[in-house]
Amino acid sequence: MSGLKKINSKNEYGSVTAMFVLLFIVLMAVLAIVVDGGRQLSSEIDATDLVNQASRMGAAQLKVEYLRRDQVAINSTKAIAAAEQFMYQHGHPGVAWVKGDVVYARVTYYIRTLLSSVVGINSLKISATGSALDVSGIGPPS
Repeated sequence: MSGLKKINSKNEYGSVTAMFVLLFIVLMAVLAIVVDGGRQLSSEIDATDLVNQASRMGAAQLKVEYLRRDQVAINSTKAIAAAEQFMYQHGHPGVAWVKGDVVYARVTYYIRTLLSSVVGINSLKISATGSALDVSGIGPPS
């Protein structure tokens, strides 16, 4: 035993505390990513649902004079107004437009972060675009 040296442990006081502090910081960062990332993913899904519903609402705005001739055409003015009103009523004003026989809707907004604000990330951008086509009739496949 005389060949073994006694290790002086006085120099290592506090090393366990430093390790736990570092581990705590890493765990808080992971928790922030999980919580705020989950909220962002959930909000993205909600935004996609909103614009899809809004564009379908717009695509339902048909021109009456075309219906009387057994044709289908979107009333662009009413379609844009209906889609934008739908998004506004659901708390996220957006924009809508018509191109051909397709109604498009887009919404962009920000959500506040819960835990990431500690590191300076105060909000996350949520954006979605959806579209709907005017379709009519039920019949056998052609």
